[in-house]
Amino acid sequence: MMPSIMRFLQRFQSLAKTGLLLYSTLLKSNKTLNVVSLTSSSSLDTLTRSSLVVILLTG
Repeated sequence: MMPSIMRFLQRFQSLAKTGLLLYSTLLKSNKTLNVVSLTSSSSLDTLTRSSLVVILLTG
């Protein structure tokens, strides 16, 4: 059971890193900043926080 959990965490970690990279790249453009502020920032913050926690825990 443990190896499957580790495999899932590794897959999620790479997805989270890719997501954070895309997120930070998008934040650099002014158009995307407007879009991000229009979308629900709470869900974005929650996603970013959970991704960072996973990266810190598994890294």
